[in-house]
Parts: sequence; C-alpha cells; structure tokens
Amino acid sequence: MDCYYDQINDYLDFVHACCSQNGRYVIIGTPSVDASGPRFKALETISVSATTDVKDGCKKFINYLFSGAAYNSSECEFLNIVTNREIMNRNIDILTRRNNDYFDRYEAAKKSGAIMVPYYVDKTLGDKFATDDMRDSFQKSMSTISTYYYEDSEITKIVFEEITPYFAGDRSLDDVIKYLNDRTTKYIREM
Repeated sequence: MDCYYDQINDYLDFVHACCSQNGRYVIIGTPSVDASGPRFKALETISVSATTDVKDGCKKFINYLFSGAAYNSSECEFLNIVTNREIMNRNIDILTRRNNDYFDRYEAAKKSGAIMVPYYVDKTLGDKFATDDMRDSFQKSMSTISTYYYEDSEITKIVFEEITPYFAGDRSLDDVIKYLNDRTTKYIREM
C-alpha cells in the first residue's frame, strides 16, 4: 500500500500526489479525535449580515454564484476546487487535457534527448498522466468531505499558551486539556 501525506488544493495536486498513474487512490484526511475524516478549509467565502436591508438581492447574488452562471464558457479553467459539481467536472476535463498534453511533450523531449532529467525528478514532482481512475477517485473523495476546517488565530494562541507549561513539566496533560476546553469554549461563546 502506498501512502502520501499532502495538502491538496486542486485536482492536479491530487494527480501529482498519486504514487503512479495506475491504481485507485483515496483521500482519507487528517486523523482526528472525533474521526470526522477528510475536511476542507475554505479559501474564499461569502457572508451576508443578518441585519442587511437587501436580503433578497443578496440571496439572488449568492444563488447566481453557486449556480455556475458566471462560468458559461466551455473553457473555464482554474485550479481551485469549487462547490458546483458541474463546473468542477468541466474543469477537471480541461485540467486533465492540459496536464496530459504537457506530459506528452515532456516525455517526448526526454525520449529525444532534448532534456536530461534525473530519474528521481519525476517521482519528486509527481508529473504523470491524469487517468480516469484518478478522476473517479478524486470526485468520490470530494463527495465525502463535509467537515469545515476553521483556523482561528486566537484559538491557536490559546493552544500555545496552554501547552507550553506541559512541555516545561509544570502542568499535567489532563490539566492542559481542561484549560484548553474551558478557554476555547468561553472564547467561542463570546464570539
């Protein structure tokens, strides 16, 4: 069994993380205490204030964005993962075609001697053909992700403050967990 730990930001990151172009791969996510499985972190989100005077207009705009109407072109090319399945499928087609065209030219250049590449470079960079199995595995894995990973700098600060005495030998792990839970719960309630 081949395993690889990586942060996947887009479909081609997944392709490059696969050990080879043969076989099926699954994104299993970072292990977590609650066994919540794979998670995602939104890079861009849209928020509407609950007190807005134009709720209907905001709702129409957000529905417009999620519908994919902004991507009517058959050549909507971008690297990020999006929530609209139809747009993502179309994008994976484009990325697969571009990746495989590049890889064909790259392999031809190596074979002709136009470029000299040490054997370990391909393994390190992960350059390979994107296959139907990779596509299917990626789409299946994306459909299992439901946990939103939220990074809050204040909570990170609390963790560092509370765990430092543990590593210094001044506090037990049980006490650290208790203090962490108390402080983060209080912080979240006050938000």
